Amino acid sequence: MKKKIILLVAVVFSVCNYLQAQKIKIESGDLGFIKGQKEIQIEYSYKDVKVGELTEEEYIAKKVNEHNEKEPGSGEKWMSDWKSDRTRRFEPRFDTLFNKYMNEKGIFASTIAKDAK
Repeated sequence: MKKKIILLVAVVFSVCNYLQAQKIKIESGDLGFIKGQKEIQIEYSYKDVKVGELTEEEYIAKKVNEHNEKEPGSGEKWMSDWKSDRTRRFEPRFDTLFNKYMNEKGIFASTIAKDAK
């Protein structure tokens, strides 16, 4: 009986977890500009960034206030980390993964691609 209850809880949890999973909307676009290119120059733009339903500015203000309420001064550190993670973590990771998968197509991308059109 105990095994059945545990199994039932595990199944219910798995189904709920699956139903709550984030859905990613994939949009297609014209990538014809890449045809024939060996180098692509990447430019990162954080204009009009949204976090959920909030603009980035609203999100940052909310999180800074939350962190400062817990520990005064920690909100500014959080904001500094939030902004520096772009260049320190996310951009290099994107570059690495993009080049990993595009390397087999003979395409290299970088923010300093000097021969990119």
